[in-house]
Amino acid sequence: MLSAGPDQAQSLSSPGDVDVDLSRFVLPELLLSVFDWLPQKDLLSAAVVCRRWRALVLAHPNLFYQLALVFDMEHDNMKEWVPVHQFCAGLRYLRERNLRASVVVDWTKIMRTVEGTSSMAVMTAISDALPILTKLELAFGPVHGAILEKRFLLHLCGAAAPQLQTFSIKLNGFPAQRAVLPERLFVGRAPKLWKCRVHGIKVDWPVPALFATSMVVVNMLTRSSTVHLPDHFPRVQKLVIGHTLLPVLYSHPKSLRELCFVVYNNVPNLSELLRPLAAVPDVAMTLVAREPPSAVNHRSFVSLFGDLEQFTERLHMQLEDQGDPAVTVLTIRNNAVLCKSSLVRTVLFRRYTDDAFRAVLAANLRPLAAHILTVSVDEHLFDLLPHIFESLPSARKLHVYWRPPGSTQTPRVHAGHNRMYCPKLQQLHLATSGPRVEVNAERLQRAIRPGSFSVLQQFTRVQLNRLLVQILGNGDFMVMDSDEGHRAFLHYDADLKLVAVMYQVGLEHRVDNDLLKKYLHDHDYSLSSLYRTSKRTLLLV
Repeated sequence: MLSAGPDQAQSLSSPGDVDVDLSRFVLPELLLSVFDWLPQKDLLSAAVVCRRWRALVLAHPNLFYQLALVFDMEHDNMKEWVPVHQFCAGLRYLRERNLRASVVVDWTKIMRTVEGTSSMAVMTAISDALPILTKLELAFGPVHGAILEKRFLLHLCGAAAPQLQTFSIKLNGFPAQRAVLPERLFVGRAPKLWKCRVHGIKVDWPVPALFATSMVVVNMLTRSSTVHLPDHFPRVQKLVIGHTLLPVLYSHPKSLRELCFVVYNNVPNLSELLRPLAAVPDVAMTLVAREPPSAVNHRSFVSLFGDLEQFTERLHMQLEDQGDPAVTVLTIRNNAVLCKSSLVRTVLFRRYTDDAFRAVLAANLRPLAAHILTVSVDEHLFDLLPHIFESLPSARKLHVYWRPPGSTQTPRVHAGHNRMYCPKLQQLHLATSGPRVEVNAERLQRAIRPGSFSVLQQFTRVQLNRLLVQILGNGDFMVMDSDEGHRAFLHYDADLKLVAVMYQVGLEHRVDNDLLKKYLHDHDYSLSSLYRTSKRTLLLV
């Protein structure tokens, strides 16, 4: 990362003579090729290194000037409003010098008409500056569709936008009539446009200016069952769409890698309607409960995984919330690292009652139980696991994120008599990002039934109120006040807080498994050192 400073040029000079600037001998073509990879903020830093760099940076196409304007109720129709004149003058200055501009205009604070002379002056300035814009964001309140089309959208149809990379237009509220995105947007030419967001405005027909976009966010695509998505977005790789007819998504282009959409749980034959979308690598679905789901609709999204009889993937499951008790997020992928996953399924549950939520999870996740390797879950959802899974035969790791004290989240279901059997469980990780919390060991014991493997228990700013000891032989958990007589590996931090423990379950001489080897390697220990280290760090008893 480049940073501005008086010593930048000197760092390129000869050690013996600071007056010799070696950067003068670097070809400008080489400098420009480096600048091509720099974001806006680093280009600004490069511009203050020296005069030569400044001249190259100011002429670089990646450099743009940010112009933002917010209309409010007090100034929306005043010709004398200074910010409007400054905004228009700034655009004119950049256009006359063929410099790049990023424009953001917000009309959402205007509660009455936006047809004032100042608004029209801004749209005229934007229309004249379309050839130099790299980013354009427009936001409106509840404007009538006819007014938006004639007074605003028409200004975006008079010239091409050859430099435009990001375009966003958002209409808030519920106007009497919705506007339609014009087919002649940017006269059909925006070759560099890769990201487009259209909210509250209908897209009823193909718009040639959007043909090059790779990321499209649109919430009002035409709901005609005959629409052909490749005609609208032939190169899209990520498509985020609002509620629409699911068959519309079947004709997605081959370039599509990520699909996000909204669907209601009362759609008939939802499971079968989702099955054709299993070919998309990354699918995120918002499932909204309009009515209590019936037993028929419980099996709704498992069809997104395709034919389970031929399914061979190893899966990583995460169950969490996003700070909203009405929304729970389930993510399942085939790689522990999200960016390396070739199969990702995300379901956002909205407005589900606790009973309906538990029933839907059980119906959809039990068929996948044999494929799940790791489970990550928020603490208030932890007690759901025994209700969802009777057994996780392949699970190796279980991560529980414990909420700090004072959290407003309450368990979605209280612990019952069922225990989730995990015969191959090797790691149990409890963690919190807040202050250290104390966890009830009996709650863990009532929910989890491990097998005959030694389980590495790890604690990140978490401590158990009692010890969770594995019994020699069958490996089951038992809550005890003392583990005297049990052979174990212990690891303490500098404050003598227990951060890891593993009990010997089998008859082998020492506690040993692959997870323990990795843990010791990460902490610069070896198995042989277990017998030599002090009680404050590692102890084998």
